[in-house]
Amino acid sequence: MKKITVTALIILTSIFSVNVCLGQAYKVKTLSGSLGAEVLFAESKLLETNKTGAGLSFKGEYVFTEHISATASSGFYYMPGKDVVDIKNLIFLLFH
Repeated sequence: MKKITVTALIILTSIFSVNVCLGQAYKVKTLSGSLGAEVLFAESKLLETNKTGAGLSFKGEYVFTEHISATASSGFYYMPGKDVVDIKNLIFLLFH
């Protein structure tokens, strides 16, 4: 099994190292942007106190020269909370 894994790794490395990309995604002195919607799923502990949420993200990139560009990325996410009544919290609230 180890020989197969090493052989596959060598072959894939050879294939991807030969595949040189000389093209550029955007022309020099151009501005590009993107906007995306996202869904937030809570896992394990966070699921006890939060519901499924939603968000928006956006990104902008300006290409100065062939090898220099600036990227700005930001977003807004909202994940509503659940009404959680824990017996320890309830006792604390009632008696303190």
